[in-house]
Amino acid sequence: MTRERMTRQKIDALIARLNEVTGSPAEPWTKGPDGRFRANIGNFHLEGAYGGHKLSRMVGPGGASSDPLNTGFVSLRNLYDAIDNYMRAIDDARRGRITIKAYEASHDF
Repeated sequence: MTRERMTRQKIDALIARLNEVTGSPAEPWTKGPDGRFRANIGNFHLEGAYGGHKLSRMVGPGGASSDPLNTGFVSLRNLYDAIDNYMRAIDDARRGRITIKAYEASHDF
């Protein structure tokens, strides 16, 4: 089976949909009346480095972000698949197909 080419536009559209379904701000930054930019906490957005991309979520007022999928920087195809799976899990939880319990990441392997 041949998969279609993944583009930045497709990833951007998927992330926009993720922000919509989670009730998160559509843009990572908002320019205030004083001309200063302020972080929109909760916004999902794309970051790129090292030739790869990752989904980030704004978590701090100064622009700090997290890697909610814990993928690091990956190809657009891998990122698209990870975001799509994340959104399917959100949908399953909302429809009562699965129950989400609190999870606290531990780095004590």
